[in-house]
Amino acid sequence: MKKTLITVAIVAVIIFLLALPKLNLFKKGDAAEKAMEGPENSKALMVDALILKSSRLDNKLNVTGSVLANESLELKSEVSVKSPLFHSKKGSK
Repeated sequence: MKKTLITVAIVAVIIFLLALPKLNLFKKGDAAEKAMEGPENSKALMVDALILKSSRLDNKLNVTGSVLANESLELKSEVSVKSPLFHSKKGSK
């Protein structure tokens, strides 16, 4: 009986210590109060911003280098007969 009572007390203390920051019992002075009051008492914050507008997008790519073919082609002659030599003079019929 004593062991369960001690165990329950220890668990309760641990849960209380874990919940202590959420309970906000120990305030940190003016900083916590100003944060809770609202934006009227806060200083302005400097921000960098960009204004975006639509424009035409050119789909062009300029690069330097060489192009290698993905496939190759081999050309072969289909004529297997030797052509005979014709002896004639230019301009004659």
